[in-house]
Amino acid sequence: TASSGRLPSSSASAISWLGYGNLQFARANKGASDISRQGAFGIGPLVLHLHEELNDRVTVMMEVALENSADESAELDIERYQITYRASDLFGVTAGRMHNVLGYWNIAYHHGTFLQTTVERPRFLDFEDDGGALPIHIVGASADGKLELAPGILQYYVVVGNGPRIANFGAGAGTLRVGNAADDRRSSRNLSFNLTFRPEALEGTGFGVFGNSNRVNAYDSVMPTLQVGLLKQEIYGGHFYYIAKRPE
Repeated sequence: TASSGRLPSSSASAISWLGYGNLQFARANKGASDISRQGAFGIGPLVLHLHEELNDRVTVMMEVALENSADESAELDIERYQITYRASDLFGVTAGRMHNVLGYWNIAYHHGTFLQTTVERPRFLDFEDDGGALPIHIVGASADGKLELAPGILQYYVVVGNGPRIANFGAGAGTLRVGNAADDRRSSRNLSFNLTFRPEALEGTGFGVFGNSNRVNAYDSVMPTLQVGLLKQEIYGGHFYYIAKRPE
């Protein structure tokens, strides 16, 4: 189950606060141990969204998540933190920490479990702190817009930002830094794009292609500034979705 609520907002400053949380019950299948099959309740992250309209063209958005760690201590993560200038429907620029434009899901759904249509995210799109290996978040700048054509709407995204890197690399092991939220000049650039077409004749339908390219630099565990390895990462794919009143 899930719940949502609206926190107090200030109309004078055009600030909107939204909060989402979820309560869950998990029980493993027959193949698990007796303890896992008993099931247990749990609480998901408490996600807060702040959205402020500075003027007709500039908006600021922040998303923070308060989560329970394995030792039951609370952790506060800044998931998204961005400012957007919207010149028109055809062109806008966003800078900050944002979701990368990998396919449809990672653009449409973020950290509020209540907002998505499945119980959990697809496994291959797990967040970095949940063991995911893909650059789900990116710190940088993006340009996006939509073009209204006779057969439908063409939506585009182009993103450039900090690429991932491997820290403390030694003896075949290291720590993958995917998000690179800090001012990290040891990372390479990450380039992403997404093109999605929504045909007017098929309401609720969209399909498109996306790509992501970067170099993953590896740095020594003894001398953190010494580059000892290089891996080129290329991600390309396509996506299709159908949204009706009930199924998706």
